[in-house]
Amino acid sequence: MLRSVRAIVTLSLSFGTLALGGLAACGDDGGAGTVTDALGDTAAAVDTLPADTVDDAVDDTATADVVDPDTAADAVDAEPDVDSQAADADTADLVDTAPVLDPNGDTDKDGVFDLDEVDDGTDPFDPRSCRAWHPEIAGHPRLFLRPDDVAAVAARVGAEGAPAHAAIWPRIVSRANQAPPEQPTDGTYDPSVAAAQGDIAEAAAFRGLLEGDAAMTAKAVALLAAAFPDPTYLNQQSAFDVGAHYDLIESEALVGFCTAYDYVAGTPGVAAEDLAAARAGVVARIDTFRRMCFQPGGCRALIVNERNNHTEKPVGALGLCAIAVPDRPEAAADFNDAVASLDWLLNVRQGVPEGGYAEGWNYLVYAGQSFLQLMLAWHRLAPGAEWPLHGLGAVTPSDPRAGDIATYRDFATHPTTRAIFKNLLVATTPNARTVPTDDGNPSTWPGGLLAALFDDPHLLWRWDAAGYATPRCATATFAALDPAMTAADPDWPLETFLPEAGFSVLRSDFGPDALYLHVNHERGVVREAGFSHEHADNLSLVLHAFGEPLVIDPGYIDYTNHKKVRYATDHNLVLVDGAGPDFSPFDDLVQAQPNCDAFLHDHDVDATFATLIASSKYAGAEVRRRVVRVANRWVIVADSLLSAAPRTWTWQLNGAAGGTVPSSSYAATELGGVWVRAKASLEAAVVPTVGAPAFSTTLEDSLNVDGLRQHVRLAADATMGPAAGFLAVLAPTRAGDDAPTITRVSAPSGVAALALTAPDATWDLVVLNLTPAAVTLDFAGSPRVAAPGLTIQGAHAATPRELSMATPPIPDPVPWLPPEE
Repeated sequence: MLRSVRAIVTLSLSFGTLALGGLAACGDDGGAGTVTDALGDTAAAVDTLPADTVDDAVDDTATADVVDPDTAADAVDAEPDVDSQAADADTADLVDTAPVLDPNGDTDKDGVFDLDEVDDGTDPFDPRSCRAWHPEIAGHPRLFLRPDDVAAVAARVGAEGAPAHAAIWPRIVSRANQAPPEQPTDGTYDPSVAAAQGDIAEAAAFRGLLEGDAAMTAKAVALLAAAFPDPTYLNQQSAFDVGAHYDLIESEALVGFCTAYDYVAGTPGVAAEDLAAARAGVVARIDTFRRMCFQPGGCRALIVNERNNHTEKPVGALGLCAIAVPDRPEAAADFNDAVASLDWLLNVRQGVPEGGYAEGWNYLVYAGQSFLQLMLAWHRLAPGAEWPLHGLGAVTPSDPRAGDIATYRDFATHPTTRAIFKNLLVATTPNARTVPTDDGNPSTWPGGLLAALFDDPHLLWRWDAAGYATPRCATATFAALDPAMTAADPDWPLETFLPEAGFSVLRSDFGPDALYLHVNHERGVVREAGFSHEHADNLSLVLHAFGEPLVIDPGYIDYTNHKKVRYATDHNLVLVDGAGPDFSPFDDLVQAQPNCDAFLHDHDVDATFATLIASSKYAGAEVRRRVVRVANRWVIVADSLLSAAPRTWTWQLNGAAGGTVPSSSYAATELGGVWVRAKASLEAAVVPTVGAPAFSTTLEDSLNVDGLRQHVRLAADATMGPAAGFLAVLAPTRAGDDAPTITRVSAPSGVAALALTAPDATWDLVVLNLTPAAVTLDFAGSPRVAAPGLTIQGAHAATPRELSMATPPIPDPVPWLPPEE
């Protein structure tokens, strides 16, 4: 009873001081306050309440008539006065409406009862202010398995009927057995050494936990406790040493070290002094990382500006370490900041509810190497949680919720998070790799970890073909994935049209030999937020068939080399007087994204045809592109090109053969060319609607399934005014089969026609008519009528199939402005 009275008196007299002092006591120096200011104010917030100098949770001079003029910069802002007689200086719309202390509860849901928080000197109404991260959750291991799970997880080693675990365990053993590299002896710091040490420590600690191998545990403890060079010199230059990639690689190191500590802390028989030394080493790394990247300096400036993988990886690592080492006074604040920031970065800044991701799938996988573990650990400890959290936005100041207490949900149940990771698989190519659009190379994905996180066996689809990949998440996957979960067939359609997510996929089936067509049509968030990782690839396409990539996106290579592959000339687009989507003329300064959106319009699927039309504006012209997959066998690409004056238009196709691509060839034909690979070939025939094409080929750089190579790009030039367009047929053929014959059919100006004759002598006529009236062509001894638009008739369309080339109006690109001085 005395304790309750004390709490009420304390809160009544100096609620603002208690709340702010509690933040400082928890070491929350990454927000508006500083470690030397118990009130948590900034220089702009002149608070009349002095600090509590005797640490009794009651301000030394607090009285009922003290005025506390909070400001928006205050770490816990707009706390109303508690005493109804006090002058209200908080905000105009909050007058004496103090939250009510629950004597028997946990108002802020941070795992500490309100009255205990009063005793601790922390804020019972602020989830970031408490002595530890959720101290009601006891024991280690806690991230990916609990103490009661250890025996069952250990039994998976060598178990029958667990192919994924059988593939993963040798990786863990191999990593644990490696000799750890050492930091340079000249006092410099190499983040890649730390990342390797963290990986080895994690694997060794996991073996020690599961196998009772004391030597492995000791190896992990030694790595955890080891001193390391001070890296802060990387952050004291006029600009952050981006080349060292401290923000990215140290995030990976921290995930490894904090995971290793969790395993060691849960391993029986570890001496108390060894565990204390391991903890001290990990805390030193966490504290250094917080100072480097979450307080003012070059690292923080970089990740605040990037708002992409550069920011997602650090917040993911910091949040995971808050759970792994929860008794740090900063842990609760770190977790609040991490989850709030990651939610905004992933689900708002980079993602859209339909499941698009701006940076592309390769970067989603890469960033996920440092944040998926946080998602999984939180989900396993609090499935379906909806917690009030208070992120200050230290590295995400653009987040409108920064500084507010808001409810955040378990990522595993968040519809946008789930849609993003499911669409990674929707877009996956038949050879079980991510489609390499934007700054992306073909990559595998952590299917087992995703299936465990989202409790969804569909996410195991094709993971076996991806080699049961575990990119920087082997121990988490081994621990969290239930061996009884087996891959389920996709629960999404073969044809997927996603206007907001920015792409469409047309598949003949879900097998490795499927005819697969991917079309890019990004707009809004998924184009803009990719920033310097965005490519000029709107309306570009990717084609696979018979187990081979045939029409390719050139990929990414790496950031140093991505200018070799990011422009319109590197993609399967139509150029306008040699130009494509416009990058900033100040590209060397701002490294910005191209400035034009693309819009998906109508689409349709039936037993024979799957089709879509999308449009974009760039280089002073409008391009309308319709693609059609015919009978799961071949593809039509029809382009209608609009400009106020005649232009020289260039139709481009990048084939995955020729040049330095191994075991491949390219040969020119009268209407285009043929690319030949080991299991399949592709013939492309293209004709303009006006005049004759001028063909040329160049060797272009690409990083695809064959590695870094040069392939053959075909270009067809034609100068056209009104009724400009191109008609192309892409015909893949399995190796050993007879290829179809493609011929040009005579047509008037403004019309292009191609006939495809199969080996069995059946034919299809395709006509692109960009004139305002129907035309009659003579083909196969009979007149053939083609209405305006695209018409298909023949073996696959006894009744002509007519498809419009008209699209609704779309906005013009926004002109680039010079960067601000």
